[in-house]
Amino acid sequence: MRTRLLPPALGVMPLLVPAVGLCLGVGAAPSRAQEIVVIVNAANPVESLSVDEVRQYCLKRRSTWSNGESVRPIDRTGDPPERLAFLSEALRLSSADVERHWIQEQYASAEITPTRVPDDVMVIRLVETFPGAIGFVTRETLDESAEAGVRPVLRFHGAAGRRAQAVRSPPARTNALSSRSDVTGQAAPGR
Repeated sequence: MRTRLLPPALGVMPLLVPAVGLCLGVGAAPSRAQEIVVIVNAANPVESLSVDEVRQYCLKRRSTWSNGESVRPIDRTGDPPERLAFLSEALRLSSADVERHWIQEQYASAEITPTRVPDDVMVIRLVETFPGAIGFVTRETLDESAEAGVRPVLRFHGAAGRRAQAVRSPPARTNALSSRSDVTGQAAPGR
């Protein structure tokens, strides 16, 4: 059996590629958790939601808003970190659990599954377009967006165990936030 030796330049490639990737940040974990913001259409009368209420609406256990408009959840395709954080923190489910939930709902009641889009910009556009829509985006994307057609109703950090905060917003979209509920959906003192 003969052993083939690699030329000296190729011999260091397996060590060099991962080192370059780490320097460029490829495959590295984010340095801080992204803030996730749950949004609804600006015409929706809801000012803020608890985590439990978000779960009820996003899983369509509540199918209409207080104004009679049908709930229309908007979800993301794939499993980007912000989606996984939302599923874990707000819905308390894994991606596979959510898929099973919608399969069961379709079978039991012919329920229409949420519209799924590839990115935050599309979530904002659909929530702005449909009066009954609810979705989630990163705070960074929401801040970068000049859209006035959505209202933030809950925010939380993507890291497990971080406290969720309901959003108090005036009729126009602002960044005024207050902590009114925790991750368990329990009202904070003074509510």
